[in-house]
Amino acid sequence: MKILKNLTAVYLWIFILSLAIFGQAPQEKTATVFGAKIRYLEAGDAAKPTVILLHGLGAQAESWQLNIAALSQNYRVIAPDQIGFGKSDKPLLKYRVGTYADFLDKFMSELKIEKASLVGNSMGGWVAGFFAIKYPLKVE
Repeated sequence: MKILKNLTAVYLWIFILSLAIFGQAPQEKTATVFGAKIRYLEAGDAAKPTVILLHGLGAQAESWQLNIAALSQNYRVIAPDQIGFGKSDKPLLKYRVGTYADFLDKFMSELKIEKASLVGNSMGGWVAGFFAIKYPLKVE
């Protein structure tokens, strides 16, 4: 049993290392949305389809680090610190799912993204679903 656990750990490290080697390291950038500075990570070729990764409550863009490395091989990947989280500004707003969907709409416009695939974790999934209903033409 111990050999199996050690072997699993070795394979996991090889997998993580290969993602780090073959994936693209994200660049830290900022955009202004609702008058607030929004920090985000971006990786991959801007000419490829865009995937936006939306973190959950209490998290930030780094929670997607391994996903960014893997996805950046085939997509332009963007992971924002959603407004009010991480290194993004925390303005006095009514933080509701609609606020985050509207934030995402303006964020995409600021980055000149017409359509994107959305991936959300926890609260980010809720935002992605609400956004898809409110802005269906902006979702792949």
